[in-house]
Amino acid sequence: MSLPYKVQEYVPPMARKVNEHISPHSKPASAGKRANKMVTQRAIDAMRQYLDGTWEQDHPSGSWQLNNTSAVCHSDGSLTISLHEKPILRLEKHKGLVCRVCVFDGGHYDYDGNPSHLTRERLNGLLDALSALKYLPDNVKVIMDYDYEMCYLARFEQKAALNQKYHNRIDVQCNPIKFTIEKIYTPQAD
Repeated sequence: MSLPYKVQEYVPPMARKVNEHISPHSKPASAGKRANKMVTQRAIDAMRQYLDGTWEQDHPSGSWQLNNTSAVCHSDGSLTISLHEKPILRLEKHKGLVCRVCVFDGGHYDYDGNPSHLTRERLNGLLDALSALKYLPDNVKVIMDYDYEMCYLARFEQKAALNQKYHNRIDVQCNPIKFTIEKIYTPQAD
């Protein structure tokens, strides 16, 4: 029985010639990262549909899901984007206009109680899109400060901790010019 493709001997990346053909059946080490970025982009697309008013026609059920990421439009007009069924971002409306962006820690943490790498990647993609669409100023990011092993929602020097032990939700006013933190929520003691 012959295979539909030619089996190639493994050659370490440093030993390959620049234009050498690599089998289409080989899986690069970064394939998981590309898949994560694709899902992040699809979440951004769903958020854009909500913001431009085409959500109802594209999602008559009121929800969207791809792999571990979902978006739900609620009866109050807000949109919640979740990762592993835990909210990471909510857009809240007042009188039909988006007035607030709520950033959540996502409920999945590293050993220091910071949001997981995947949560930070999803949030940064969504925050970048909100900046590009002029709902937030540029450079609003979820960042890690490795000197203190702490995660922050930040824009330049203005920041608030986003961590399981300190703050699990940060509400930001929609304003394309000024970064204004409206409210910070502290986790409830069990």
